[in-house]
Amino acid sequence: MTTKPLYFVHITDTHLKAPTKESFLKIDTVANLRAVLAQVRSLAFKPAFVIITGDLAHEGDAEDYRFIKNLLDEESAALDAPILVALGNHDHREAFNDGFLGQPDSDTPHYYMEDFDGVRVIVLDSNWPGKDAGMLDEEQLDWLQEELDNDAVRGTVLFIHHPPHVNSFFSTSDHLLTNNTDLADVIEGSDVMGILSGHIHFNSSAGFYGILSVTGQATAFGLDASVTTGMRMIEAYGYNLCIVQDHDLIVQPVELPTSRRELLFMTFEELAKATEHGSAEEALSEHASGQD
Repeated sequence: MTTKPLYFVHITDTHLKAPTKESFLKIDTVANLRAVLAQVRSLAFKPAFVIITGDLAHEGDAEDYRFIKNLLDEESAALDAPILVALGNHDHREAFNDGFLGQPDSDTPHYYMEDFDGVRVIVLDSNWPGKDAGMLDEEQLDWLQEELDNDAVRGTVLFIHHPPHVNSFFSTSDHLLTNNTDLADVIEGSDVMGILSGHIHFNSSAGFYGILSVTGQATAFGLDASVTTGMRMIEAYGYNLCIVQDHDLIVQPVELPTSRRELLFMTFEELAKATEHGSAEEALSEHASGQD
């Protein structure tokens, strides 16, 4: 029996800041996100929801997350659809819980379940404080197992910041979801039809233990995956248009036109040397300042 298609939009890595703060690489990430959502509003297919899979803010504080909450509420009203969010490695739980959720003095992980016309949407929190890589703790995996013990009407889609599958740029899980096999054990034999993630700033897809696993192009900036000597950050932004048809997930990448100009390039040797005395974030910021 064919059911009515369910459309939704997957956005990732917005790296937003409040207008009073200087943005990373001086990119107008708010304008990028608004441009993406403006195109989403023009689609012939009205999405049931939009989801942003992490790095909502760029090392944000409570003020940044209050700004992001107001921005997303405004865009959600214009779209007439909810905008869901997940946390990434550049997010900070206490600041998010305070500014976005109105729950001060809390570092509780942000994971939850929603239902859209029989499609179960599960949002996971792979934020691993102090690390670029991701991790799902045992409590969250146990919760996920309990949720998946009962099948959804039309199946389940998982959303997480760190991809569980490797790719041509990140060939090991060291920078991705480090305990991806634990996730595989939980979802084996379940009704999960797909996993959507971000973090790497370019499109990538794989069969993860037989399940479709797809990353999205970031809205803040892109990473040139064809370069293997370092990190080449480029002007690029887009989203994934997703369709659930019966029990199948279809993902169509959409990239908005840009110059794809280079914003920053740093060899791995330069990055490693610079991070001997600080974080990768500090090294990239200092390198960018030196190129101005």
